[in-house]
Amino acid sequence: RGIIRIFQMINYSIYKRKFANRNNILSKLNLERLPDEIAREMSRGIRVNKQFPAGKTFFVNFEGEKLTIEVLYKFRRLLDNMDNQGTSGIDIYILTENEKYIWLETIAPSNDSQMYVKKVIYLSSRSNSLKFIMPSFAIVESILLSSYESLNVDDDIKIVAYGSSVTHGCAASRPGLNYLNQLSNICGCGILNYGFSESADQSDHPGAWQHDYQQHGNFRSVYHPGT
Repeated sequence: RGIIRIFQMINYSIYKRKFANRNNILSKLNLERLPDEIAREMSRGIRVNKQFPAGKTFFVNFEGEKLTIEVLYKFRRLLDNMDNQGTSGIDIYILTENEKYIWLETIAPSNDSQMYVKKVIYLSSRSNSLKFIMPSFAIVESILLSSYESLNVDDDIKIVAYGSSVTHGCAASRPGLNYLNQLSNICGCGILNYGFSESADQSDHPGAWQHDYQQHGNFRSVYHPGT
């Protein structure tokens, strides 16, 4: 895997220039899962895995029937039990006439070393509301859209979930199939995903999280120990 990581770094360096001085929509969004000031006091498993935006979603309103999406990855983790779509995929859902989001496309690298992906999506309606679900085990540096009307992060938080690998998104074949993302889609509310792989003992989890996020007001806590 050391050789693959070298190829990842080379590919990232090549395409980073392509994204320079362009309208990176991630610069307008806060997709951090856990603040550094809290994570630095926690276990290595949490400090390492909190960098991945597992469970983070944002919404794009878009006018038109064709949308071009370009993605630059900064880091991708390779796991034996997950393919590239599972670790690095970005799921796109579209809002239907009955006010439900359904899966539309998944953007994902086609091989272990690929760090740049371009996807063109064709839509049947001119006015569209899209939901993007970020990867479980990859750091995305930039996302470029050919056009959009508005952006916003899912901040209607009603549930806080904490756990380890399963909650983080391990073994889901794409991000939208993580059980928390499915629950969020069913209930129509945001979920803070405090599941971090490599932290199954939970010895340093709940207290700091619950204290730090009291400002979210009424929420329910869900615990899944994972593996």
